Order: sequence, then structure tokens, then C-alpha cells
Amino acid sequence: MEMNVISFFNLLVVVILVQKCYSVKKETYNIVCNLIDDGVVAILGPSTYVTSPVVESTCKNLNLPYIVTSWRMTSFEESDVFLNFHPDADKLAKGIADIVRSLGWVGIIILYEEEEGLVKLQEVLKLQNLKRTDNHDFIRDAHTVDYSSLNVTANITTIRIFDYNSEEFLNALQKWGITAFEFFKTPLYLTPTSIKTETALFQDALTYLTAALKDLPYLPESKVNCFADDKYMNGFSIINATRHKEDLPTITGPIKFDDFGNRIDFNIYVYTLDEDQLIGTYQALNETMVFARTSEETSLAATSNLKKVKVMVSTRIGNPFLMEVTPQDGQILEGNDRYEGYTKDLMDEIAKNIDFTFELHITEGNLFGSYLEDQKRWTGLIGDLLERRAHLALCDLTITHQRQSVVDFSMPFMTLGISILHKSPAKDPTRTFAFLEPFGTSVWIYSATLYLVVSIILYFIARMTPGDWENPHPCDDKPKVLENIWTLQNCHWATLGTIMNQGCDILPKGISSRFALAMWWFFALIITNSYIANLTAFLTKANLEPPIKNVEDLSKQSKIKYGCLEKGSTEQFFKVPT
Repeated sequence: MEMNVISFFNLLVVVILVQKCYSVKKETYNIVCNLIDDGVVAILGPSTYVTSPVVESTCKNLNLPYIVTSWRMTSFEESDVFLNFHPDADKLAKGIADIVRSLGWVGIIILYEEEEGLVKLQEVLKLQNLKRTDNHDFIRDAHTVDYSSLNVTANITTIRIFDYNSEEFLNALQKWGITAFEFFKTPLYLTPTSIKTETALFQDALTYLTAALKDLPYLPESKVNCFADDKYMNGFSIINATRHKEDLPTITGPIKFDDFGNRIDFNIYVYTLDEDQLIGTYQALNETMVFARTSEETSLAATSNLKKVKVMVSTRIGNPFLMEVTPQDGQILEGNDRYEGYTKDLMDEIAKNIDFTFELHITEGNLFGSYLEDQKRWTGLIGDLLERRAHLALCDLTITHQRQSVVDFSMPFMTLGISILHKSPAKDPTRTFAFLEPFGTSVWIYSATLYLVVSIILYFIARMTPGDWENPHPCDDKPKVLENIWTLQNCHWATLGTIMNQGCDILPKGISSRFALAMWWFFALIITNSYIANLTAFLTKANLEPPIKNVEDLSKQSKIKYGCLEKGSTEQFFKVPT
């Protein structure tokens, strides 16, 4: 096929098809030298990573243009005679990574045949936000593979670097068929899906090289010898003219090169496999993803996939969302008819509007779904989704950060959150003798008894103490009668004034009586201050806020007992981290 295209352009180009790894690289070197002895203007090198560096080194040494169409970069930091029409490896890998990120895939698996395939997708491996990053290889010729043998309803997405429905591609396909008939007198039946990516790249390389040679002045025949100091004089001019060609009809889209000959401008087309419909186009030059579908078309594509399978819905029994129907006498219930409730009614309406069938499946253990750290797996509804036992889950499931990190949630049909119902402390009714409550009854009795006892004791002490007997007539130095003011009434008044913190206008003068009254003062100081403190706390207790205002307050205390559903989101909220 490639040789027919060369004959059509009538170019003096040697195509080296070295597809196998020779045991000795020197043999490859000899083959290249024998071919260029007859005189060439450019070499289109092999795609194998074993022989390509040998050819590249030879061409660089001889200043001979070297053009490749394979996924590999030049082995030299600077090369004036190298040109690769295949998209730059790093930019192509970055484009694939941007496509994965734009499509919102939560995980990828990279399948690769050789170590070189994994190196090509380094940018994809750098997607740290993806939860599963094993391995997934970019199939350059995904459109040439027949996926009908898989017989699956999975949504398979393919990518290409050329659009085989474009006018440029269809025109090239027609020219190839005409050329084959002119030279071989037999028709060549080609279909768009039979053309490989490397063939399309080869066609664009020949288009660019042919246009560049036509624009250059006459190039005299120049032969070079690998074993001499010969240099091809027109190598840089040919590569430079080819690199700067613009506005040419190409199959693989826009083409631009950097200073090292690597292609930096190209498009990646993203297609759906089932309808072969273009989803979007990634433009490498400005690193943008342009979607071909509107939001309505994306929604219709998603719903069309539901019609192909019976949707398995994982749910759980819980009133009033889903309940088991009690069959009547002789009645046998099967399938979804065994259940009733809001969950089933909601699913019936969704299936009716979108036109698909579903089957309700009660999850094992009737659990919502929690992560088992020791087993490294999820239980309940979340486990059914992650282990592919169900397509979707529907029930009164709380959206938590941990669950949201592994599955996608729709808009909630009910928003409740964690709420508590707590009885506030009841206010005591107003009482007339509330001022007595700071002390207990026994304290009041003891205090009153002590008041009477101290008053009587003070009376006897004052009567026996000489210092409390006074002269009633100060002018008489030798009175016959002495007077004592400490009657039983005055003793009661002195002790009462003390405990009321008011004092008294009469005070004892004897040492014994003063000492006895001082002891009563000390007791009165303690008892009155204690009463005032308790009274203040008692009066302000009714105005205190309830001890629990939210669930955080509930989790921080241990006085009030509470419980929750096992393995649910509420348990995870109250669970103490270990």
C-alpha cells in the first residue's frame, strides 16, 4: 500500500521497512548505507525502537533528512534533519489525560503490551485525583477493531487522531483505489475502518514532503557514502521546507512542529463505540477539550444505554421507604411486586419516564453501607455498587464524605441531616417561701436552735463576768449596787443583729463574754455567706440554657444515654476515632 503511494508521487524516496529486531545492529547500519549509495533525498524510517535509533544516527551523521511516523522521540537533543509526523509522545499522553479528566472518569486501568507502552502514558499515570490508577493503554487503531464479539452493553469510548469521515480522508481513500487500479489493473477495495493510523500519518508525511520538494529549486543528484566524510548538502533545506508547510490537505488534522522536529499540533477525536458518534475533540495546540454534544444529547445518550439492560437496583427494607407486601390468601408475589413504599414508587416513575426495566434487590444484611477497615471493603448498598452487583442504589441513604469519595450521588430527594429531640429542663413553679430553699430544713432547725443556745450561753457568761457589771451612777465612786445590762432580751438582740450582718449598739466588756460573742460572729460570717451564694445560684438556675443544643454537645457528654442504627452514617458521626 505504501509503495503504491510512493509510485503515485514519483518521488525518489526510499522506505526502509525494518520491522524485526536484528541480532546485530551493524546489519541495520549496512542496509541503510547500501540503500543510500544510489542517491536519496529523504528516508522514512522504521517504527521499531530497536532499529530506529540506528537509522536516525546514520542520517544525522550524513545530514540526510529522516522522517518517521511512529510514536517515538528523537534520540538527540538537537537534530536539524529529524521530523516526526506522529504527535509528540508527551503531548499525546497529556491529551489523553485531559480527556480522562474531562469525561469525569473515577478510575482507569492501563493495559500495555511492552514496557514502552507504559512509558508513553506517563501523564495519565500522574492523575493523582483518580482513585484507581492501575494501567490502560491508548489503542492507536481502536477504530479498526471489531468489538461486536464482546457482546456487552458497556459504554466503550475510543480515541483517534484522524476523522475517517472527513473530506480529506475520503478523497485520499479514493485516490489510493484509483492508483492501485492504474498500476495493478485490479480494484482495491478499501474501507475507512481498514486504514491504520500509521498509514494515515505516512500519507500526510508524503504530502508534506512532496509539497516541500516542489517549492525548492532544482536539487542536483547527490550521493553520499557512509564510510567516507560525505555530507548531504540539502538535508537541512528539505527538512526546513517540510516543517514550515501550511494549509495542506491532511488526513490527521492540523500539523505543526517544534524546533526539534516533534509534532505539537494535532487533534484527538473521542467517539462512542455503539453509535460511532463524535463526543468531543481535544486540540493539542491550546490544550482544550471541545465537546460535540450538548447537555441534552449527553442525557439522551445516557438514558439510551439504560434501555439495553435490566437495571439492578440495590435497596433495603425500611418503613416507609420500602416494605414487604403481605400476600393475600393464595396470592403469590414475584419480582418487584413483593415490595411497596416510596422507593418502589419512585423507581416505577423513573423507569416509566425513561422507558427501561429494573429489578429490586435487597442488599445483604439490610445495611446502608460502611467501610470495614480490617477487610478493606464496603458493606451494604455501597458494597453492591463497588462490587458490580447493582447498577444503582436507591433508599434513604445519607450522603457522607467517605461514601461520596467512592460512589456518585444524585440530588437527594429528602434532606434531613442528624437531628435530636431532647426535653428541656422544666421550670419550677414560683413559691412564696422559695427564699428558704438554699438551705435544707435541718440546717434551718440547727441554726435556729444554735441561735437560742448561744443567746442563753451569752446571758450566763455576761452575768458571771465582772467586767460586764457597771456603776449605774458615774459620780459615785463607791456605789453600793452594780448594774448588768445583759438581760436575756439584750443577748437575743446581740446574736440576732450579728447573724443579720447589722451589728448591735451594745457590746460586752468582759473578756469571756467578748470571746463567746466573737465565736458567734465567726459562725454568722460563714452561714450568711453560704446562704447568699446558694440563693444566687438558686435564682439563676431557672435562666440557664439547656445543656444540649446540638449533636456535638450530645457527643461530648456522658450523662444522657442515646443510641443509633448500627453501621449507619449516624454511628460514624458519633464514633470515637481510635
